[in-house]
Amino acid sequence: MKRLLTVLTFLLVVSLVGFGAVPVAADNTISINNTTANIPIIPPLNDISKANFSKCISPHGGVSDEPNAANLNTSNENLGGGGVSPMTQECFGTWVTNTSGVNGIYSYNTASTSLTLNQVGDQLDAPTLLGPGVCPLEIVTFYLDTSSGMQRKVTVYDHELENYNDFATINSSFLSKYTYNGYYIGEVVYSGGDWWAFIYDWTSYTWDAMYGPEQGKSWSQVGWDMFESYGLDTGPGWPTIPVINSNYLTIELNGNWDRVTPTYGSYMSPAGSIPYSYGFYSGSNYYDWYCGGAP
Repeated sequence: MKRLLTVLTFLLVVSLVGFGAVPVAADNTISINNTTANIPIIPPLNDISKANFSKCISPHGGVSDEPNAANLNTSNENLGGGGVSPMTQECFGTWVTNTSGVNGIYSYNTASTSLTLNQVGDQLDAPTLLGPGVCPLEIVTFYLDTSSGMQRKVTVYDHELENYNDFATINSSFLSKYTYNGYYIGEVVYSGGDWWAFIYDWTSYTWDAMYGPEQGKSWSQVGWDMFESYGLDTGPGWPTIPVINSNYLTIELNGNWDRVTPTYGSYMSPAGSIPYSYGFYSGSNYYDWYCGGAP
């Protein structure tokens, strides 16, 4: 009977967390990076009406002041006050297969208040999160070296409108509100004919809408969760950076959430030469990559 009550209590807590009512119990955790730095399980948001929309950014036309990462490897861009510079792309991570019925994607991502690049114009998007099937919204952990200093943000890139939409600066306030042991949880979901991006608020135990609704499309049939750099291999060369992690990469398929194993994803081999240590903590699975350190 005691074991039954424990199970029932666990199921009740998890179901309530999904609606933002209470925090998950501390012992219901997932192992992050095969270490003891466990993080509570927060079920993905299924009913978007339960989210907080007070901070949500609505789609708008025009070009943002950050570079258009989709084109950085083929053209020159105005780099947020940093001038004009040609850039090359280096990337690593997970391809997410275009599987029929996928309507959402979710992951735990690291964010740093100290990551610093080596020259004006260098950009690092890591981790980034885009669903498959021409999903238009990509959650980007964004670092850019400009003439006025480093920009560190969590932003949503709208592939339909081709612009970045800054949700928050990565600072101590962001860390205390949106991270647990250094990770924030991001989710992109399709609901009622619209795409939305969400982030989990650990202080209120609710999901905050970041951006939406968007009814457009991206150019890509596959999705991804990746380390994506521009220009870091030029000039002074690669900087030493904190090890960047994405973990618990999960997709919503026909109403069920499943981690991205080889059934739903594949290895994104590095484009170009990445001098950092990189790989997957789970070995042959693709839901928990790392990349970074000293070059």
